[in-house]
Order: sequence, then C-alpha cells, then structure tokens
Amino acid sequence: SSEAVDASKDDNKEGEGNLPGVVVAEDIDAGYLIVNKPMNVPVHPTVDNALENVAAAVGRAAVRRNEDALRAKFLPQSPPPPPTPPPPHGEEYGMDEKTDETDDDDDGTDDGVTVLSNEEKYLRRKRNKERRRKERNMRPRKRLKSEFEEGIYVTTPQRLDQNTSGLLVVATKKCFAAYFAKLLRRKTDDQLSSSSGGSDGSDNDDDDDDDDDE
Repeated sequence: SSEAVDASKDDNKEGEGNLPGVVVAEDIDAGYLIVNKPMNVPVHPTVDNALENVAAAVGRAAVRRNEDALRAKFLPQSPPPPPTPPPPHGEEYGMDEKTDETDDDDDGTDDGVTVLSNEEKYLRRKRNKERRRKERNMRPRKRLKSEFEEGIYVTTPQRLDQNTSGLLVVATKKCFAAYFAKLLRRKTDDQLSSSSGGSDGSDNDDDDDDDDDE
C-alpha cells in the first residue's frame, strides 16, 4: 500500500538503522517489501559485518514501527500512585502483630520475640511494598522483550550478491516467504524444462540430417 511505502521512506530518513537503499513497494498485510539494494551492501549478516546489511536493517525498522503498539499493549501508562502520607504521631504505622510474624527479614532474638519500634515497622513495610511494586513492573517488561524477539520476522527468499545492485524482495511474514520461495522454484523448473526441450530438439535435427546423408 502507498501508506506503507511512505512510512518506510520516513523510517529510511531516520538516524540509526536506516534501510540500505530505497523501499519501492511494501505490503504489511501480505508480508513483504521490495528494496532497491545498492552495491557493496550484503543481504545477510557476515562475520565482519553483523549490522550493516539488509536483513538487520529491515528488522530494526520493524522493531521501531511496532515499538509504540507493543509498549501500549504491555506497558500501559498509568498515573503514579499518590505519595503515602506519614503516619500520625503515636499510632502503629499501619503494622499489626500478624504482619510482623510473617515478614521474611524480621530481626528476632534468641527466644523468637521480635522487638521493633513503630518507626522501624513502618519503614520495613514501606520497603517491602516498594520491592513488590518493582517485581510487578518487571513482569510486563519481560513480556515486552519476548514479544520483540518473537514478533519480528525477516527473511530474504531472493538472493543477491554483495556487489550486485537491484530489486530485492524481503519477506516479513512466513506465509509470504513460503509463497515466494515456491514461485522461485517454479521459475527454475520452467527454465530447466525449456533448456532441456531445446537441447532435445537440436539433437533430433542432427539425427534427421544424418538420415538425409544416408
């Protein structure tokens, strides 16, 4: 679609991860884009060059394009909670005896009796609350990283040498990669059939000439 092509051209103007060459066509739904690859740019990562190649650049562009949607999905923006007011003087700081007994980091004496001041109880509860909040925030970030790794698909069913410039088809969905690879195999089979048919015809002509000579 034209909107997809325009978006890719905008991505190509950004700094890091620019696409090598110009995107001449793209269909996000079908799962492909066509890049006019310049010379001296490899299609796949090499030992000496793992980043400046077509496959890696297309992958980085796809991550940038999907980043906002993925963050909205896994990291919804919510207003921060209001700060907890300090407890009134002389109250129990929101802690009871049952909570004190279940704390993992209680400082106990030899006879198992915990002696904490009201302020220490309040600070301990606040630290535990902050630790649990950080643990909850880490879970969606791990899911976001997993989605980045699993949701991006880039492959090049078509081959172009590093020193060759021209149109290169890049598949961004497995279904299109399989479809395009099938087209390439069919084209190769047709070319082989045509060449073998031409050689058979020439052999038959030679046989006819030999018969005429006899």
